[in-house]
Amino acid sequence: FFDFFQGSAATSALQGTSLEFINVGNGYLVQPGTATFRPNSGLELSLTPIDDGQEEIVIPSIPLPIPTASGVPSVATSLWVHSNGYITTSGLMQSVLPYAPLTNQAAMDADETCFYGLYHDFNPAEVGSGLIIWEEDLFAFPNPKLYVTWDNVENQPDTTVNPSIIQFQFDLVTGDVAVVYEL
Repeated sequence: FFDFFQGSAATSALQGTSLEFINVGNGYLVQPGTATFRPNSGLELSLTPIDDGQEEIVIPSIPLPIPTASGVPSVATSLWVHSNGYITTSGLMQSVLPYAPLTNQAAMDADETCFYGLYHDFNPAEVGSGLIIWEEDLFAFPNPKLYVTWDNVENQPDTTVNPSIIQFQFDLVTGDVAVVYEL
């Protein structure tokens, strides 16, 4: 599912909310979430600030359980984080264009496991932008988690100060995913 927002409407519609993707074995059950933003610990690693690019995160300790269409369990030992607000398990970029909104469901489904937190034209390479950061927290309650955060990452156009904070929270035991919209 997707929804189109224009300008500040996206901020007011999403700020302070979350979505939960519950691993049900052969897919995810998506529902309004109860997850809250986890503040930075100071131990995060940052990704290279590339506009319209992606970088691989190798999950250091615990592989992420991933549902499959057949229901046969799978795991991901790495994730590919794209600067435009999505994460995949394969590294398959969803668009070869700098930023091209996809409305074709087949194009969005090209990678079986792709999490679109907010498919949007973010630019972490813009002057003054925050970074995309990540951290594995083995002591998170109730299960270890991998956090990927767009931490005050600027949006297009680059002529306006318009940062966003979005955080993916991957439960490394259950495979559940929460997406938290902070700003």
